[in-house]
Amino acid sequence: MTVPSVQYLAQARGRRELRRLGTMLFDQQMWCWGRDVVRPEGNLLCEYGFVRYRPEDRQSFGSHICIEGKPEQKVSTSGYSLVSDAGVWIGLWGWGMVYGNARDGGLFLRRFGFDPVWLNVTALPRNLHRPEDLSFWRSERDSDYWARLSRLF
Repeated sequence: MTVPSVQYLAQARGRRELRRLGTMLFDQQMWCWGRDVVRPEGNLLCEYGFVRYRPEDRQSFGSHICIEGKPEQKVSTSGYSLVSDAGVWIGLWGWGMVYGNARDGGLFLRRFGFDPVWLNVTALPRNLHRPEDLSFWRSERDSDYWARLSRLF
């Protein structure tokens, strides 16, 4: 049996702390974006250039947007997207965010779980209702996986 070194344990604690802080900060940012959406003066995300869209099949879903609570138990009925002139795109839902570009693919961050995932996409996927809908674009980790993820992050 190998005993972990003190340095390894310190790094592991550092990673746990980074994940804990990242989860907390990203959740807070998601909450802030949710407040931007319901701002009395109007939707601030739309003022910044985001476009609100709803899934094509709205019949089978409720009318709420996942802003607070436990997104894993809810289904988003709308999302927000932004595509810049430089080809960078962002998708926001109450359950997470996708950020990317055609060269590097997409980075998905789930709300309440700071664990970046690389997606093999060249554009923002549409008609998403929940994080599991993104599983189609997840791919095996090849030699460029971490480099692309780092550039996107």
